[in-house]
Amino acid sequence: MAGLTVTVPHSLERDEATRRVKGLMSRLRQRYAGRIRDVDEWWGKTNGDFSFELMGQKIKGTVDVAHAEVRTRLDLPFAALMFRGTIESTVKTELRACLEGGS
Repeated sequence: MAGLTVTVPHSLERDEATRRVKGLMSRLRQRYAGRIRDVDEWWGKTNGDFSFELMGQKIKGTVDVAHAEVRTRLDLPFAALMFRGTIESTVKTELRACLEGGS
């Protein structure tokens, strides 16, 4: 497994940023219903662990909501490394959208 860390800044109160990020996995599960399976997530106060299967590949990660940024670390299987740039871009886009959009 290779690690990928994505950090997205925000200007929200930490509790509000956490609330928005906590809802992201449910929205992704709906949006990518045909591709995402076996979603599991656990949340503490401002951090969480998640895992899911995407196109036959198991992805695991962590999320930490800090006062000015959200940091996500993903463990990517070897087969997903060729899509590393796309994965990083997608994670940034989805995190920014949920933090800026008020979802």
